Amino acid sequence: MAAPDPFIARRMRAQRLAAPMAADPAAVVAWFGAVQAQDYSGAKWALTLRAPALTDAQLDQALADGTIVRTHGPRPTWHFIAQADARWVLTAVAPRVQLRSRTMYRTYEIDVALMTHARRIVEQALGGGQFLTRAAIGKALAAKGIEAAGIRLGLMVFVLELDQVVCSGPRQGKQFTYALFDERVRGALVLPPDEARTALAARYVASHGPVTVNDFVWWSGLTVGEAKRAFEAVSPALRTEQIGKDTYWSSPTQPKATRRDVPPVHLLPNYDEYFIAYRDRRPTAARPLPNAPVDPMDSYAHLLCVEGRFGGFWRRTVGTRAVAVQLLPYRALNRTHLAAAREEAARYAAFLGLPLEFSVRPARPETR
Repeated sequence: MAAPDPFIARRMRAQRLAAPMAADPAAVVAWFGAVQAQDYSGAKWALTLRAPALTDAQLDQALADGTIVRTHGPRPTWHFIAQADARWVLTAVAPRVQLRSRTMYRTYEIDVALMTHARRIVEQALGGGQFLTRAAIGKALAAKGIEAAGIRLGLMVFVLELDQVVCSGPRQGKQFTYALFDERVRGALVLPPDEARTALAARYVASHGPVTVNDFVWWSGLTVGEAKRAFEAVSPALRTEQIGKDTYWSSPTQPKATRRDVPPVHLLPNYDEYFIAYRDRRPTAARPLPNAPVDPMDSYAHLLCVEGRFGGFWRRTVGTRAVAVQLLPYRALNRTHLAAAREEAARYAAFLGLPLEFSVRPARPETR
């Protein structure tokens, strides 16, 4: 087996895929600053890849008790954020997200006056530790004469999340609920905007490096100017290096690998930080077969990661009696990679508490 690529090895350690953490949901999320959580089940698996002792039940409980919250944040999309970090992370990213969303707000006639009225209604409905689904919030708004359904309701709740009025509450069955931010996020650190952006840059570099400024712009949703100033504020404590035409930033010290520097296979969920968090994914790309997508962003399937590079996709089919995991590799896997993939699939099945049904779709013959 070839020696590991040093660049990939460093990213694997920073991403905690080669340097696992203890089973503390808030600590794992805090390491990253924010973890994309659009697919709730996939996001929980992403955290478990970084902290193998975590269980599905522990992660559900962390959301239920508020040690991690799920709310709109960077870019913008759903993210897990540790309770202690929620205020300053949103302070860092929310103003830029709000500006980028102005056209949608105008389209659905959402303005300051409307949101001032809606905020009072929602605060009253959720006060005293109440939790409501989005549909229930819509009914509360409609009862006070505010049209709130579909995309318009989603955007109104989105504004309230970014304004630190609401965040996630415990789930009701499979439905997500909302809670008042101030009741859910107590004792969280408060930082002014510039310091918040600097803190977010420091977390991003430590957990994702080596990275470029443009990678951080993509991940955070900040402007190039804001990102550069944040990097410069952290820069005395960072390592910089020139690779080709690009300047990469990383932490001068990294977590110590407790596994191989580059484990043979990972079954990454869709939106995993290892691929979603970078504008330039060439350093971890592998040459696929003809007509297959080169960039994993071309498909939001779950990613098969081989030696730290994207080697295809995998599918999950969760049933009541078993979970079926099928690999769709770009090219045939060798014995070592196939055994590692089967082991990862077994870990995933154990995480869900279900028996495993494992299969591999043969790769298409390579043509030149």
